Amino acid sequence: MSGKPFILFCFLAPALLSGIAWEVLAQDSGGQENGIGSGNTLNRLIGISTQLSELNGKLHSELQDSRKNSRELQSMLELSRLELEGLKRELEILRNSSTELSAKAGNSETELTALQEALRKAGSSLMSLEISFASYREASEKRIRSLNREKNIWKWTCIAAGVAAAGFGTAFLLGR
Repeated sequence: MSGKPFILFCFLAPALLSGIAWEVLAQDSGGQENGIGSGNTLNRLIGISTQLSELNGKLHSELQDSRKNSRELQSMLELSRLELEGLKRELEILRNSSTELSAKAGNSETELTALQEALRKAGSSLMSLEISFASYREASEKRIRSLNREKNIWKWTCIAAGVAAAGFGTAFLLGR
């Protein structure tokens, strides 16, 4: 037995058995007036008293067990309370970590967006540079071809001038 019904039983059982004993005593004394009836009543009262003592012992033992169980439950409750407090602290730490990680994720996402924008701009700049370089290369190649033509023209002009000068020099030397 345990709990409130047991405690209620512990208090009511002795009172109930005392009432029964008094009732038996009253019946015996009213119904019989001789010594045999008194002996019977006395034996019955001794039996009831013995039963009451045994019941009282059992109730006392049950009460001790109940108190022991109550202390154990109190200890378990205290341990559970401590464990709950530890879990609450751990949960708070995890919440803080989660908040920090969420903030870092937000910062990382912002940085990622900025880096993507910078990459896009760098890509655009690279495309512009490639187009500019292609234009510069084309203009440079055109200029090189133009310079090569001029060089060839000057080369042939110089050769022609050299040949003409050699021809005039030979004619001048021969003509004298």
